[in-house]
Amino acid sequence: MGIGWTARVGSIGLCHCATSLPEQEVRACIERIVRGDATRVQTELQSRFFRSENAAKEPSKAKSVGKARTAADLLKLADQAEQERKQQEQRERERQRRAHLAGLVPRFAELWEEARALAEERKGKPYDQARALLVDMRDAYAQVDRRAEFDAEFAKFLEKYARSTALVRRFKDAKLMS
Repeated sequence: MGIGWTARVGSIGLCHCATSLPEQEVRACIERIVRGDATRVQTELQSRFFRSENAAKEPSKAKSVGKARTAADLLKLADQAEQERKQQEQRERERQRRAHLAGLVPRFAELWEEARALAEERKGKPYDQARALLVDMRDAYAQVDRRAEFDAEFAKFLEKYARSTALVRRFKDAKLMS
């Protein structure tokens, strides 16, 4: 075995590693060295020694070193990671939605005017924009516990635009009304 290895390793760790080998394994190593397989034996022993050194330095990894993961384990871990990622993304979307709705609260009066102006255009795209705006407003009113105020204002809005079947259909689809 190479001199460089023993110089790098340190005599205490090396002695412990050598004495921990079962006698039968030591005899098998000596036999392989005599047969001319010294380099491979050296590599295997060095590898084993460095793995045991690392395991002693990092106990958390030592547990996983002894147990190989199966494909099923890896798939399960991948599924768990995917679920965690999706949950994190969902929480982030919800946080952004709440922030967006909170930004609407001080602008309620101007937003009602904007919704009326969109409904006055009597075209499909502005109707879709009015529906989206009113859905956001409904949710913003609910977020600040003022849903009754929205319902009253929306009832006034509907009085004026209830004859527009295309607009009313969009409101029903968005569950703004039943």
